[in-house]
Amino acid sequence: MKTIEQMVQQEINCCLSSLISTLADGDAHPGNDLSALCDQAMELASPVPDYEEAAIQEKWTGPHKDQFGAIYFAGDDNGQMITWSCANWEELCRDQEIEPIDSEVYEHWAVSQWLAERLLALGEKVDTDFANLNVWARQTTGQQICADGVIARIYKAMMEA
Repeated sequence: MKTIEQMVQQEINCCLSSLISTLADGDAHPGNDLSALCDQAMELASPVPDYEEAAIQEKWTGPHKDQFGAIYFAGDDNGQMITWSCANWEELCRDQEIEPIDSEVYEHWAVSQWLAERLLALGEKVDTDFANLNVWARQTTGQQICADGVIARIYKAMMEA
């Protein structure tokens, strides 16, 4: 049985934070290959909109499923409980005119294709073609990667499969 630490060791290749930061601050000439890479780096370094946290702060809960399997969210409108049918947190925020909270990106890691797919499925910011690398824009820092909530959810799903 693989531990979460072993999974992280196998699926995360190296830290690219300095490279991404340098390229994001770069002044490449438009039209060349380096310019495109700098644009990608700038996107990877930019904040990630956190729709879920913004909606939760506005007292929304979900996603819930009704008896027919339809997805909905529940909210409080001046003491009145309301429900809203939509597919995800982003759609809820758009429909309810809730501004997302910008979540900072702190680190960048080259990850395997397997991990990139799982991170994307959980809403993480990943560039799957950054100079032929999969780069995860990690929104936490100061702790081991195996302690990240998103990594713990991926590991749990892997062990349950």
